[in-house]
Amino acid sequence: MFWIVYFPMISVLSANEPNSTLKEMVFNAKVREALLFAGKRTDGEQHSVSADILSEDFRISGDFQLALGRFEEAEESLRKSSRLIRHSKSLLRIRSCRNTGWQAFFLHRFSTALSCFTRLLNENELSVPHRLEALTGTALVLHTLGYLNEAYRYLEEMRALALREQLEDWQQLAHTINFDFTIQYELRQSPQLTDHVYWQVAAANFMPPALSSLPIKVMTSDLLTRRLDYLRQLHAFALGSADVANQLQAHLNWASAAELDLYQRTVRVEIALAALATDATRLAQSLLNFNHFGQGLRHTVVHNNIEYFYCLAKACQQIGRIEESMHHYGRYALLAMQSMRTASLPADFHSQQRVRNTAHTPLDDVCARLPGKYRRAYTYLLGNLSRPDLSVREVAAHIGVTERALQMAFKTYVGLSPTEVIRRQRMERIRNDLLNEAGASIADVAEKWGVQNRSTLVNGYRKEFQETPSDTLMH
Repeated sequence: MFWIVYFPMISVLSANEPNSTLKEMVFNAKVREALLFAGKRTDGEQHSVSADILSEDFRISGDFQLALGRFEEAEESLRKSSRLIRHSKSLLRIRSCRNTGWQAFFLHRFSTALSCFTRLLNENELSVPHRLEALTGTALVLHTLGYLNEAYRYLEEMRALALREQLEDWQQLAHTINFDFTIQYELRQSPQLTDHVYWQVAAANFMPPALSSLPIKVMTSDLLTRRLDYLRQLHAFALGSADVANQLQAHLNWASAAELDLYQRTVRVEIALAALATDATRLAQSLLNFNHFGQGLRHTVVHNNIEYFYCLAKACQQIGRIEESMHHYGRYALLAMQSMRTASLPADFHSQQRVRNTAHTPLDDVCARLPGKYRRAYTYLLGNLSRPDLSVREVAAHIGVTERALQMAFKTYVGLSPTEVIRRQRMERIRNDLLNEAGASIADVAEKWGVQNRSTLVNGYRKEFQETPSDTLMH
Protein backbone atom coordinates (compact mmCIF):
# COMPACT_ATOMS: atom_id res chain seq x y z
CA MET A 1 0.00 0.00 0.00
CA PHE A 2 2.83 2.40 -0.86
CA TRP A 3 0.26 4.48 -2.76
CA ILE A 4 -1.27 5.70 0.52
CA VAL A 5 1.43 8.35 0.79
CA TYR A 6 0.19 9.89 -2.47
CA PHE A 7 -3.50 9.89 -1.58
CA PRO A 8 -3.63 13.18 0.41
CA MET A 9 -2.02 14.95 -2.55
CA ILE A 10 -4.41 13.30 -5.02
CA SER A 11 -7.31 14.39 -2.80
CA VAL A 12 -6.26 18.04 -2.65
CA LEU A 13 -5.39 18.28 -6.35
CA SER A 14 -8.68 16.72 -7.47
CA ALA A 15 -10.63 19.68 -6.08
CA ASN A 16 -11.63 22.12 -8.82
CA GLU A 17 -10.41 24.96 -6.60
CA PRO A 18 -7.94 23.51 -4.02
CA ASN A 19 -7.79 25.29 -0.66
CA SER A 20 -4.38 26.96 -0.57
CA THR A 21 -3.74 26.29 3.14
CA LEU A 22 -4.65 22.61 2.86
CA LYS A 23 -2.57 22.23 -0.28
CA GLU A 24 0.45 23.80 1.41
CA MET A 25 0.11 21.50 4.43
CA VAL A 26 -0.14 18.37 2.28
CA PHE A 27 2.71 19.43 -0.01
CA ASN A 28 4.83 20.00 3.12
CA ALA A 29 4.02 16.43 4.28
CA LYS A 30 1.90 17.62 7.22
CA VAL A 31 -0.98 15.19 6.71
CA ARG A 32 -2.14 15.00 10.33
CA GLU A 33 -2.17 18.80 10.61
CA ALA A 34 -4.14 18.96 7.35
CA LEU A 35 -6.74 16.59 8.80
CA LEU A 36 -7.12 18.75 11.91
CA PHE A 37 -7.45 21.87 9.76
CA ALA A 38 -10.07 20.23 7.53
CA GLY A 39 -11.95 19.03 10.61
CA LYS A 40 -12.07 22.55 12.02
CA ARG A 41 -13.45 23.82 8.72
CA THR A 42 -16.31 21.30 8.73
CA ASP A 43 -17.06 22.03 12.40
CA GLY A 44 -16.93 25.80 12.06
CA GLU A 45 -18.54 26.29 8.66
CA GLN A 46 -21.82 24.43 9.14
CA HIS A 47 -23.89 27.63 8.90
CA SER A 48 -21.47 30.09 7.30
CA VAL A 49 -20.67 28.69 3.84
CA SER A 50 -22.51 27.18 0.91
CA ALA A 51 -23.43 23.50 0.83
CA ASP A 52 -21.03 23.00 -2.10
CA ILE A 53 -18.02 24.27 -0.14
CA LEU A 54 -19.02 22.28 2.93
CA SER A 55 -19.44 19.17 0.79
CA GLU A 56 -15.91 19.57 -0.56
CA ASP A 57 -14.52 20.05 2.96
CA PHE A 58 -16.22 16.88 4.20
CA ARG A 59 -14.79 15.02 1.20
CA ILE A 60 -11.25 16.12 1.98
CA SER A 61 -11.76 15.38 5.68
CA GLY A 62 -12.95 11.89 4.80
CA ASP A 63 -10.00 11.35 2.48
CA PHE A 64 -7.49 12.29 5.15
CA GLN A 65 -9.25 10.00 7.63
CA LEU A 66 -8.86 7.17 5.11
CA ALA A 67 -5.14 7.91 4.79
CA LEU A 68 -4.79 7.71 8.58
CA GLY A 69 -6.73 4.43 8.76
CA ARG A 70 -9.83 5.89 10.44
CA PHE A 71 -12.24 4.08 8.16
CA GLU A 72 -15.50 4.48 10.11
CA GLU A 73 -14.99 8.22 10.54
CA ALA A 74 -14.09 8.47 6.87
CA GLU A 75 -17.25 6.69 5.79
CA GLU A 76 -19.39 9.14 7.76
CA SER A 77 -17.54 12.20 6.41
CA LEU A 78 -17.78 10.99 2.81
CA ARG A 79 -21.48 10.21 3.24
CA LYS A 80 -22.08 13.77 4.48
CA SER A 81 -20.12 15.06 1.50
CA SER A 82 -22.48 13.32 -0.93
CA ARG A 83 -25.65 14.33 0.94
CA LEU A 84 -24.72 18.01 0.70
CA ILE A 85 -24.77 17.92 -3.12
CA ARG A 86 -28.27 19.12 -3.97
CA HIS A 87 -28.16 20.95 -7.29
CA SER A 88 -26.20 18.69 -9.63
CA LYS A 89 -27.15 15.11 -10.43
CA SER A 90 -23.94 14.55 -12.37
CA LEU A 91 -21.74 15.83 -9.53
CA LEU A 92 -23.59 13.63 -7.02
CA ARG A 93 -23.14 10.63 -9.30
CA ILE A 94 -19.43 11.37 -9.75
CA ARG A 95 -18.79 12.11 -6.06
CA SER A 96 -20.64 8.97 -4.91
CA CYS A 97 -18.75 6.74 -7.35
CA ARG A 98 -15.41 8.37 -6.55
CA ASN A 99 -15.86 8.08 -2.77
CA THR A 100 -16.88 4.43 -3.05
CA GLY A 101 -13.87 3.69 -5.25
CA TRP A 102 -11.30 5.00 -2.79
CA GLN A 103 -13.03 3.41 0.21
CA ALA A 104 -13.05 0.07 -1.61
CA PHE A 105 -9.36 0.45 -2.47
CA PHE A 106 -8.40 1.08 1.16
CA LEU A 107 -10.46 -1.94 2.24
CA HIS A 108 -8.77 -4.15 -0.41
CA ARG A 109 -11.93 -4.59 -2.48
CA PHE A 110 -9.94 -4.12 -5.62
CA SER A 111 -12.50 -5.17 -8.24
CA THR A 112 -15.03 -2.73 -6.77
CA ALA A 113 -12.45 0.06 -6.74
CA LEU A 114 -11.49 -0.64 -10.33
CA SER A 115 -15.12 -0.66 -11.48
CA CYS A 116 -15.71 2.68 -9.77
CA PHE A 117 -12.67 4.36 -11.33
CA THR A 118 -13.36 3.02 -14.82
CA ARG A 119 -17.01 4.02 -14.43
CA LEU A 120 -15.84 7.57 -13.70
CA LEU A 121 -13.74 7.60 -16.86
CA ASN A 122 -16.94 6.99 -18.83
CA GLU A 123 -18.59 10.12 -17.40
CA ASN A 124 -18.94 12.81 -20.07
CA GLU A 125 -19.15 15.61 -17.49
CA LEU A 126 -15.99 14.62 -15.62
CA SER A 127 -13.72 17.62 -14.97
CA VAL A 128 -10.01 17.44 -15.79
CA PRO A 129 -8.96 17.12 -12.10
CA HIS A 130 -11.50 14.33 -11.57
CA ARG A 131 -10.34 12.56 -14.74
CA LEU A 132 -6.72 12.77 -13.60
CA GLU A 133 -7.75 11.36 -10.23
CA ALA A 134 -9.67 8.47 -11.83
CA LEU A 135 -6.75 7.64 -14.14
CA THR A 136 -4.37 7.66 -11.17
CA GLY A 137 -6.69 5.48 -9.10
CA THR A 138 -7.03 3.01 -11.96
CA ALA A 139 -3.26 2.81 -12.42
CA LEU A 140 -2.68 2.23 -8.70
CA VAL A 141 -5.32 -0.51 -8.42
CA LEU A 142 -3.96 -2.29 -11.50
CA HIS A 143 -0.43 -2.16 -10.08
CA THR A 144 -1.66 -3.54 -6.75
CA LEU A 145 -3.35 -6.41 -8.60
CA GLY A 146 -0.15 -7.15 -10.52
CA TYR A 147 -1.34 -5.93 -13.94
CA LEU A 148 1.86 -3.98 -14.48
CA ASN A 149 1.64 -3.22 -18.20
CA GLU A 150 -1.91 -1.92 -17.83
CA ALA A 151 -0.91 0.15 -14.78
CA TYR A 152 1.86 1.87 -16.73
CA ARG A 153 -0.52 2.59 -19.62
CA TYR A 154 -3.07 4.35 -17.41
CA LEU A 155 -0.31 6.26 -15.61
CA GLU A 156 1.06 7.41 -18.96
CA GLU A 157 -2.43 8.55 -19.99
CA MET A 158 -2.64 10.51 -16.74
CA ARG A 159 0.80 12.08 -17.34
CA ALA A 160 -0.08 13.01 -20.93
CA LEU A 161 -3.33 14.69 -19.84
CA ALA A 162 -1.52 16.64 -17.10
CA LEU A 163 1.09 17.75 -19.66
CA ARG A 164 -1.59 18.76 -22.17
CA GLU A 165 -3.42 20.80 -19.51
CA GLN A 166 -0.12 22.25 -18.20
CA LEU A 167 -0.77 21.02 -14.64
CA GLU A 168 2.70 20.80 -13.15
CA ASP A 169 1.65 19.31 -9.80
CA TRP A 170 -0.05 16.38 -11.51
CA GLN A 171 2.99 15.93 -13.77
CA GLN A 172 5.25 15.70 -10.73
CA LEU A 173 2.89 13.18 -9.14
CA ALA A 174 2.94 11.06 -12.32
CA HIS A 175 6.75 11.17 -12.41
CA THR A 176 7.02 10.06 -8.78
CA ILE A 177 4.54 7.20 -9.14
CA ASN A 178 6.30 6.08 -12.32
CA PHE A 179 9.61 6.00 -10.44
CA ASP A 180 7.88 4.15 -7.58
CA PHE A 181 6.50 1.49 -9.92
CA THR A 182 9.99 0.93 -11.34
CA ILE A 183 11.68 0.65 -7.93
CA GLN A 184 9.00 -1.76 -6.72
CA TYR A 185 9.77 -3.97 -9.73
CA GLU A 186 13.56 -3.71 -9.39
CA LEU A 187 13.44 -4.55 -5.67
CA ARG A 188 11.41 -7.72 -6.12
CA GLN A 189 13.54 -8.89 -9.05
CA SER A 190 16.52 -9.35 -6.71
CA PRO A 191 18.17 -12.79 -7.17
CA GLN A 192 17.59 -13.46 -3.45
CA LEU A 193 13.81 -13.02 -3.81
CA THR A 194 13.07 -15.32 -6.75
CA ASP A 195 10.84 -17.51 -4.55
CA HIS A 196 8.46 -14.56 -4.08
CA VAL A 197 6.14 -16.29 -6.54
CA TYR A 198 3.19 -13.93 -6.09
CA TRP A 199 5.27 -11.09 -7.50
CA GLN A 200 7.14 -13.22 -10.04
CA VAL A 201 3.84 -14.18 -11.68
CA ALA A 202 2.83 -10.51 -11.86
CA ALA A 203 6.18 -9.48 -13.35
CA ALA A 204 6.24 -12.13 -16.09
CA ASN A 205 6.42 -10.64 -19.62
CA PHE A 206 6.93 -7.17 -18.20
CA MET A 207 9.82 -4.79 -18.66
CA PRO A 208 9.71 -1.40 -16.92
CA PRO A 209 11.55 1.66 -18.19
CA ALA A 210 15.22 1.67 -17.19
CA LEU A 211 15.92 3.80 -14.12
CA SER A 212 18.57 5.69 -16.09
CA SER A 213 15.91 6.70 -18.64
CA LEU A 214 13.66 8.37 -16.06
CA PRO A 215 14.19 12.15 -16.03
CA ILE A 216 15.26 13.82 -12.81
CA LYS A 217 12.70 16.43 -11.79
CA VAL A 218 12.87 19.00 -9.02
CA MET A 219 9.76 18.59 -6.88
CA THR A 220 7.81 21.49 -5.40
CA SER A 221 6.23 19.10 -2.89
CA ASP A 222 8.14 17.95 0.19
CA LEU A 223 5.81 14.92 0.29
CA LEU A 224 6.99 13.75 -3.15
CA THR A 225 10.60 14.68 -2.40
CA ARG A 226 10.55 12.52 0.73
CA ARG A 227 9.18 9.54 -1.18
CA LEU A 228 11.64 9.94 -4.07
CA ASP A 229 14.65 10.24 -1.74
CA TYR A 230 13.49 7.21 0.21
CA LEU A 231 13.03 5.16 -2.98
CA ARG A 232 16.54 6.00 -4.17
CA GLN A 233 17.93 4.98 -0.79
CA LEU A 234 15.84 1.79 -0.79
CA HIS A 235 17.19 0.84 -4.22
CA ALA A 236 20.77 1.53 -3.12
CA PHE A 237 20.27 -0.50 0.06
CA ALA A 238 18.93 -3.47 -1.92
CA LEU A 239 22.10 -3.32 -4.02
CA GLY A 240 24.31 -3.49 -0.93
CA SER A 241 24.86 0.13 0.15
CA ALA A 242 24.51 -0.33 3.91
CA ASP A 243 25.41 3.32 4.63
CA VAL A 244 21.86 4.49 3.74
CA ALA A 245 20.24 2.46 6.54
CA ASN A 246 20.00 5.49 8.85
CA GLN A 247 18.23 7.50 6.16
CA LEU A 248 15.72 4.71 5.65
CA GLN A 249 15.10 4.65 9.40
CA ALA A 250 14.56 8.42 9.34
CA HIS A 251 11.82 8.01 6.73
CA LEU A 252 10.20 5.31 8.85
CA ASN A 253 10.35 7.62 11.87
CA TRP A 254 8.69 10.39 9.86
CA ALA A 255 5.83 8.08 8.82
CA SER A 256 5.34 7.10 12.46
CA ALA A 257 5.37 10.70 13.70
CA ALA A 258 2.86 11.66 10.99
CA GLU A 259 0.57 8.85 12.27
CA LEU A 260 0.49 7.28 8.81
CA ASP A 261 0.21 3.81 10.32
CA LEU A 262 -0.82 2.03 7.12
CA TYR A 263 2.03 3.63 5.21
CA GLN A 264 4.47 2.90 8.04
CA ARG A 265 3.70 -0.83 7.76
CA THR A 266 4.30 -0.65 4.03
CA VAL A 267 7.68 1.02 4.56
CA ARG A 268 8.67 -1.67 7.07
CA VAL A 269 7.93 -4.40 4.53
CA GLU A 270 9.74 -2.54 1.74
CA ILE A 271 12.89 -2.09 3.83
CA ALA A 272 12.64 -5.71 5.03
CA LEU A 273 12.54 -6.90 1.41
CA ALA A 274 15.62 -4.81 0.62
CA ALA A 275 17.37 -6.19 3.73
CA LEU A 276 16.57 -9.78 2.75
CA ALA A 277 17.92 -9.09 -0.74
CA THR A 278 21.32 -8.41 0.85
CA ASP A 279 21.14 -11.03 3.66
CA ALA A 280 20.67 -8.35 6.35
CA THR A 281 18.42 -10.79 8.19
CA ARG A 282 18.55 -9.26 11.67
CA LEU A 283 17.42 -5.89 10.37
CA ALA A 284 14.55 -7.56 8.49
CA GLN A 285 13.45 -9.38 11.65
CA SER A 286 13.47 -6.19 13.71
CA LEU A 287 11.34 -4.42 11.09
CA LEU A 288 8.81 -7.26 11.07
CA ASN A 289 8.16 -7.15 14.82
CA PHE A 290 4.57 -8.30 15.43
CA ASN A 291 3.82 -5.24 17.58
CA HIS A 292 3.93 -3.09 14.45
CA PHE A 293 1.63 -5.37 12.45
CA GLY A 294 -0.73 -7.02 14.95
CA GLN A 295 -3.82 -4.91 14.20
CA GLY A 296 -3.36 -5.16 10.43
CA LEU A 297 -2.84 -8.92 10.58
CA ARG A 298 -6.34 -9.46 11.95
CA HIS A 299 -7.66 -8.98 8.42
CA THR A 300 -7.76 -12.23 6.46
CA VAL A 301 -6.59 -10.93 3.11
CA VAL A 302 -4.60 -7.72 3.36
CA HIS A 303 -2.22 -7.08 0.53
CA ASN A 304 0.63 -6.06 2.82
CA ASN A 305 0.20 -9.28 4.79
CA ILE A 306 1.13 -11.34 1.74
CA GLU A 307 4.58 -9.79 1.67
CA TYR A 308 4.77 -9.66 5.46
CA PHE A 309 4.52 -13.46 5.68
CA TYR A 310 6.86 -13.86 2.74
CA CYS A 311 9.46 -11.76 4.56
CA LEU A 312 9.01 -13.76 7.76
CA ALA A 313 9.48 -17.01 5.83
CA LYS A 314 12.56 -15.69 4.06
CA ALA A 315 14.14 -14.38 7.26
CA CYS A 316 13.65 -17.74 8.99
CA GLN A 317 15.10 -19.53 5.98
CA GLN A 318 18.20 -17.34 5.97
CA ILE A 319 19.01 -18.18 9.61
CA GLY A 320 18.27 -21.90 9.23
CA ARG A 321 14.88 -22.12 11.00
CA ILE A 322 13.45 -24.21 8.19
CA GLU A 323 10.33 -25.58 9.91
CA GLU A 324 9.24 -22.11 11.00
CA SER A 325 10.06 -20.80 7.53
CA MET A 326 7.80 -23.40 5.92
CA HIS A 327 4.98 -22.48 8.32
CA HIS A 328 5.17 -18.80 7.34
CA TYR A 329 5.56 -19.64 3.66
CA GLY A 330 2.38 -21.72 3.86
CA ARG A 331 0.47 -18.71 5.21
CA TYR A 332 2.03 -16.56 2.49
CA ALA A 333 0.92 -19.02 -0.21
CA LEU A 334 -2.61 -19.23 1.23
CA LEU A 335 -3.02 -15.44 1.33
CA ALA A 336 -1.60 -15.13 -2.17
CA MET A 337 -4.09 -17.65 -3.54
CA GLN A 338 -7.00 -16.01 -1.69
CA SER A 339 -5.97 -12.63 -3.03
CA MET A 340 -5.76 -13.88 -6.62
CA ARG A 341 -9.18 -15.55 -6.33
CA THR A 342 -10.96 -12.54 -4.84
CA ALA A 343 -9.12 -9.61 -6.43
CA SER A 344 -9.33 -10.41 -10.13
CA LEU A 345 -10.18 -7.84 -12.77
CA PRO A 346 -13.82 -7.36 -13.73
CA ALA A 347 -14.60 -9.84 -16.49
CA ASP A 348 -15.01 -7.14 -19.12
CA PHE A 349 -11.99 -5.00 -18.24
CA HIS A 350 -10.08 -5.91 -21.40
CA SER A 351 -13.01 -4.92 -23.60
CA GLN A 352 -13.00 -1.60 -21.70
CA GLN A 353 -9.40 -1.17 -22.85
CA ARG A 354 -10.62 -1.27 -26.47
CA VAL A 355 -13.67 0.92 -25.90
CA ARG A 356 -14.03 2.27 -22.38
CA ASN A 357 -17.80 2.56 -22.45
CA THR A 358 -18.73 -1.08 -21.95
CA ALA A 359 -20.65 -3.03 -19.35
CA HIS A 360 -19.16 -3.34 -15.88
CA THR A 361 -19.37 -6.06 -13.31
CA PRO A 362 -22.96 -5.49 -12.12
CA LEU A 363 -22.54 -5.92 -8.39
CA ASP A 364 -19.56 -3.63 -8.04
CA ASP A 365 -19.78 0.13 -8.24
CA VAL A 366 -23.55 0.77 -8.09
CA CYS A 367 -24.28 -1.98 -5.57
CA ALA A 368 -21.41 -0.83 -3.34
CA ARG A 369 -22.96 2.63 -3.05
CA LEU A 370 -26.43 1.50 -1.99
CA PRO A 371 -27.57 0.63 1.58
CA GLY A 372 -28.38 -3.03 2.23
CA LYS A 373 -32.13 -2.96 1.57
CA TYR A 374 -31.71 -1.13 -1.72
CA ARG A 375 -28.99 -3.50 -2.86
CA ARG A 376 -31.73 -6.14 -2.94
CA ALA A 377 -33.74 -3.83 -5.18
CA TYR A 378 -30.74 -3.38 -7.46
CA THR A 379 -30.13 -7.13 -7.60
CA TYR A 380 -33.78 -7.71 -8.50
CA LEU A 381 -33.58 -5.00 -11.14
CA LEU A 382 -30.53 -6.62 -12.75
CA GLY A 383 -32.15 -10.03 -12.74
CA ASN A 384 -35.16 -8.75 -14.66
CA LEU A 385 -33.57 -6.43 -17.24
CA SER A 386 -34.63 -8.73 -20.07
CA ARG A 387 -38.31 -8.11 -19.30
CA PRO A 388 -39.77 -5.19 -21.29
CA ASP A 389 -42.47 -4.65 -18.63
CA LEU A 390 -40.03 -4.18 -15.71
CA SER A 391 -41.20 -1.13 -13.72
CA VAL A 392 -39.97 0.98 -10.82
CA ARG A 393 -43.20 0.17 -8.95
CA GLU A 394 -42.46 -3.56 -9.22
CA VAL A 395 -38.89 -3.12 -7.97
CA ALA A 396 -40.11 -1.04 -5.01
CA ALA A 397 -42.78 -3.61 -4.14
CA HIS A 398 -40.17 -6.37 -4.19
CA ILE A 399 -38.39 -4.85 -1.16
CA GLY A 400 -41.51 -3.41 0.48
CA VAL A 401 -40.95 0.32 0.01
CA THR A 402 -42.80 3.06 -1.86
CA GLU A 403 -41.76 4.21 -5.32
CA ARG A 404 -40.83 7.56 -3.83
CA ALA A 405 -38.54 5.94 -1.23
CA LEU A 406 -36.83 3.91 -3.96
CA GLN A 407 -36.42 7.00 -6.13
CA MET A 408 -34.93 9.00 -3.25
CA ALA A 409 -32.50 6.25 -2.24
CA PHE A 410 -31.15 5.78 -5.76
CA LYS A 411 -30.81 9.52 -6.37
CA THR A 412 -29.13 10.07 -2.99
CA TYR A 413 -26.59 7.26 -3.17
CA VAL A 414 -26.07 6.73 -6.89
CA GLY A 415 -27.06 10.05 -8.43
CA LEU A 416 -29.46 8.33 -10.83
CA SER A 417 -33.15 7.45 -10.69
CA PRO A 418 -34.10 3.74 -10.88
CA THR A 419 -35.38 4.35 -14.42
CA GLU A 420 -32.02 5.81 -15.43
CA VAL A 421 -30.20 2.86 -13.85
CA ILE A 422 -32.40 0.41 -15.77
CA ARG A 423 -31.72 2.26 -19.02
CA ARG A 424 -27.98 2.47 -18.42
CA GLN A 425 -27.66 -1.18 -17.47
CA ARG A 426 -29.63 -2.26 -20.54
CA MET A 427 -27.61 -0.06 -22.87
CA GLU A 428 -24.30 -1.27 -21.43
CA ARG A 429 -25.31 -4.89 -21.93
CA ILE A 430 -26.48 -4.21 -25.46
CA ARG A 431 -23.17 -2.51 -26.24
CA ASN A 432 -21.16 -5.32 -24.69
CA ASP A 433 -23.01 -7.92 -26.77
CA LEU A 434 -22.56 -5.92 -29.97
CA LEU A 435 -18.83 -5.65 -29.31
CA ASN A 436 -18.30 -9.28 -28.40
CA GLU A 437 -20.78 -11.30 -30.46
CA ALA A 438 -19.78 -11.59 -34.12
CA GLY A 439 -22.66 -11.01 -36.52
CA ALA A 440 -25.01 -9.82 -33.79
CA SER A 441 -28.29 -8.28 -34.92
CA ILE A 442 -29.02 -4.94 -33.26
CA ALA A 443 -32.74 -5.67 -33.01
CA ASP A 444 -32.20 -9.15 -31.55
CA VAL A 445 -29.68 -7.93 -28.98
CA ALA A 446 -31.93 -5.04 -27.94
CA GLU A 447 -34.92 -7.36 -27.54
CA LYS A 448 -32.77 -9.74 -25.49
CA TRP A 449 -32.34 -6.92 -22.95
CA GLY A 450 -35.95 -5.76 -22.87
CA VAL A 451 -35.78 -2.92 -25.43
CA GLN A 452 -38.39 -3.38 -28.16
CA ASN A 453 -38.82 0.14 -29.49
CA ARG A 454 -36.20 1.32 -32.00
CA SER A 455 -36.38 5.00 -31.05
CA THR A 456 -36.06 4.09 -27.35
CA LEU A 457 -32.95 2.10 -28.22
CA VAL A 458 -31.31 4.77 -30.37
CA ASN A 459 -32.09 7.65 -28.00
CA GLY A 460 -31.03 5.76 -24.88
CA TYR A 461 -27.89 4.41 -26.55
CA ARG A 462 -26.84 7.82 -27.84
CA LYS A 463 -27.43 9.35 -24.40
CA GLU A 464 -25.05 6.83 -22.82
CA PHE A 465 -22.35 6.54 -25.49
CA GLN A 466 -22.72 9.53 -27.86
CA GLU A 467 -23.11 7.18 -30.82
CA THR A 468 -25.68 4.78 -32.29
CA PRO A 469 -25.62 0.97 -32.10
CA SER A 470 -24.70 0.94 -35.80
CA ASP A 471 -21.64 3.10 -35.04
CA THR A 472 -20.56 0.56 -32.42
CA LEU A 473 -20.70 -2.29 -34.94
CA MET A 474 -18.31 -0.36 -37.17
CA HIS A 475 -15.55 -0.33 -34.49
